[in-house]
Amino acid sequence: MITCLFGSSRKDGNSAIAVENLLKNLNVNFVNLYQSNIEKVTDNRHSKGANFHNDDYEQILIKVLESDIIIFSTPLYWYSMSASLKLFIDRWTESLRDKQIDNFKEIMSQKKYLILIIGGDNPHTKAQPLVNQFKLIFEL
Repeated sequence: MITCLFGSSRKDGNSAIAVENLLKNLNVNFVNLYQSNIEKVTDNRHSKGANFHNDDYEQILIKVLESDIIIFSTPLYWYSMSASLKLFIDRWTESLRDKQIDNFKEIMSQKKYLILIIGGDNPHTKAQPLVNQFKLIFEL
């Protein structure tokens, strides 16, 4: 199974056009993160309290965990990813410590990842920090 995490706020922008062409004729779970309700990460590493959120994160995460291939699609904003994609990835901090998700790190390390970064101003150079960030994320 393939899941595409789409992080653009523009439904008809360059990122949307690129991802539409990439996914043409593929059976893909498409998740528009900008339209999803994902709350900010709560860092409870040093307390016994659990994290409770009333949002879409868990439903999206289930799709990701069930997928073999994850596509991250984002416009390039200030050498980084969109806020909606970053917010989703930030929540992995909680998932790494969630006792209900057995072996989150191991499961995610077995995935294949594809990143689609769209930028208009010298993207080969300006996207390099984001490419490096994704490499580190995929190492988990």
